[in-house]
Amino acid sequence: MTAFALGCHSCHTTTRNDLKRHAYALANDVQERVVGRPGAIRHVHGPADVATGPRELVVLSIGRDAAPWIDTLIEHHLSLGAKHVFFLDNGSRDDTVARACRHDRVSVFTTDIEFRRYEVGLRRWIVRTFGRDRWS
Repeated sequence: MTAFALGCHSCHTTTRNDLKRHAYALANDVQERVVGRPGAIRHVHGPADVATGPRELVVLSIGRDAAPWIDTLIEHHLSLGAKHVFFLDNGSRDDTVARACRHDRVSVFTTDIEFRRYEVGLRRWIVRTFGRDRWS
């Protein structure tokens, strides 16, 4: 007899899908450990963290070769009332990092970790590092 835990849709609650979820969770944890290892992400500019109130917004962004848009992205979000922008560059070959570093209220981090392979780990890193207990 096959074990099923029926919910609103049995296809989402089968034992097989539970095993898949567990495998994905383990893979995501591995990605997060790779991204979190010492030296994997380097702090380039701005404060390493910013104190915020419960109603203050911080922007979390990851990009590569974003020089044509980075100034607009930063200025737009700051003009909307964001207190700070945390930007993680993943291997730009243009002047994205230099442009981002020109702005006050922006913290810039860089990494050589391949986004395509470690997307979940990079996203988790920026959210867990700068998005906890605040509006982001």
